[in-house]
Amino acid sequence: MKTSNTLPKILEKTKKLQLVAGIVLSLTFSNLLHAQNVSYSINSIPIGGSLNAAFGVSALPSVSGVANVANGYLSMNANTSGSYNTAAGAYSLNRNVSGNYNAAFGYQALLGTTSVNNTAIGFRSLYLNTTGTDNSANGFAALYTNATGTFNTGLGSGADVASNALTNATAIGAGAVVNTSNKVRIGNATVTVVEGPVAYTFSDGRFKNNVKEEDVKGLSFINQLRPVVYNLDTKKITEFWSKNLSEEARAISMNQNFTSANIIRHSGFIAQEVAEAAKKANYNFNGIHTPENENDNYSIAYSEFVVPLVKGMQEQQKMIENLQQQINDLQKKLESKLTNNQSIGLVSSMEQNVPNPFSRETEIKYNIVGQFRSATIIIYDLSGKQIKAVPIKQSGASSVMITSDQLLAGLYMYSILVDGKLIDSKRMVVTD
Repeated sequence: MKTSNTLPKILEKTKKLQLVAGIVLSLTFSNLLHAQNVSYSINSIPIGGSLNAAFGVSALPSVSGVANVANGYLSMNANTSGSYNTAAGAYSLNRNVSGNYNAAFGYQALLGTTSVNNTAIGFRSLYLNTTGTDNSANGFAALYTNATGTFNTGLGSGADVASNALTNATAIGAGAVVNTSNKVRIGNATVTVVEGPVAYTFSDGRFKNNVKEEDVKGLSFINQLRPVVYNLDTKKITEFWSKNLSEEARAISMNQNFTSANIIRHSGFIAQEVAEAAKKANYNFNGIHTPENENDNYSIAYSEFVVPLVKGMQEQQKMIENLQQQINDLQKKLESKLTNNQSIGLVSSMEQNVPNPFSRETEIKYNIVGQFRSATIIIYDLSGKQIKAVPIKQSGASSVMITSDQLLAGLYMYSILVDGKLIDSKRMVVTD
């Protein structure tokens, strides 16, 4: 009884296995006729071209190109002659017709592209791209807005471009939005620290032309700058950067906590004021980025300020050296006069003023021995011009008070003269 019941079942299974083997053989033969292509879906159908592989409903349904891989529902659905493309994810590279060398990984990644050399990794990355080429997007909705722009890079969730036709623009970091061509944006507006061990700027004399030292402005530029401390409205600037994004992309960019970044007190300059200072100094200063379009913003490269600061210090050093030379010349003249009046100098003297430096008043002590017809303490500026004279009424040890009401801040010489002969000279400093 058992044998009679088992035999029909074995025969039925054998028929099913033969049927499956026949289907596999027919599919294999069919795909061999189409240059080693592979197609698998609920209803597998042969695909054209060569070296192509499709996995998913309506994935790569018709193609004459080569070396394409489509994995996912309607991935590369419109492709005909495009070659060397890879798509993984439902609707990825969905509208590509003839574009080559594209790679899309993620739902609707590179959905509408018809061009070449793009790489998109992440949900709706390069979602609106059409004819843009040589773009790289990695992250959720990265470079979502780009349509016709080229050579752009977006790395991070929501890393995007502010307009759809930029060139050579890079956005790095979640929510980072770059708003002009040939620009790199690192981080969104709430990033407060960009850290690393070293930072270098390319500088090699072998590749520099038209080198001119005299074109650098120093004090004429630096003295016009207004250092300030301020708070940056990070929410406002993020709204500015993302104003042209789609509603979905804008929501990603604005999904940040701006509070902690807004309360930071920054030290720096106002770019517009720096630009005006450079203009007044007739200085072609490249430390300012001025907006290239209505979507761009001013920015400052603080490292570029080192050059005019160094030039300013060099100019100040020359001024100091010139003043020192004037002081030395005056000192020699005074010492010469003291030598000619040693007879009086042996018995009379004048001390250093106290305090020194001073801002309001200072005391000068002196000692005059013997009788005299006239005695005066005279104050000179560095050019030798007499600024102030204080007559002395009595001999012996005494002092006079000098006020700063006629003296500007700076360095002065003062001398004591007895009967027209120089007794001593010293220096005093007046401060604000």
